[in-house]
Amino acid sequence: MDSICSICKATLDTENAAILTMSGYGTPRYICDGCEGDISAATGAREISVISSAMDRIGKKMTENNPDDSAVLKSVEEIMTEARLRAEKIKSGEYDFDEEAEIAEQESGEEIPEELLETEEDRELDRKEREKNKKIDRITNVVCMVLLLAAFGFLAYKIISRFL
Repeated sequence: MDSICSICKATLDTENAAILTMSGYGTPRYICDGCEGDISAATGAREISVISSAMDRIGKKMTENNPDDSAVLKSVEEIMTEARLRAEKIKSGEYDFDEEAEIAEQESGEEIPEELLETEEDRELDRKEREKNKKIDRITNVVCMVLLLAAFGFLAYKIISRFL
């Protein structure tokens, strides 16, 4: 399924596209590889010139394409503010790259505990429950059809008996 980039309006394939944010209704707002790279550079680069040029490209794309989606505008504004503050700290020498690396390592190290992983027994129970629900659905569908036919039959009987 094709969509457009939320920032630069380029056509993209949503199956492989990165998600910038989600709307209030849970609809994803996709971005193209170029915009994803610019955001990544703005928020993760170590050189101020790289951060500044990435922020300039994002700002230029936003100005040229004028997105009107409030979720996109809010997300880009937060990203740009974070990137600007990070660049200022890097410029003043206050930014700690080691702390950033530790946070990234902790986030990547967070795995699902073994006791919360789905087991074969869980999958088998889910399969049995789906089969049981299918049978119940069939029964209730048949009962509803019979009741609906009875109601129409009764209605037809009343209409016909009224004219006779």
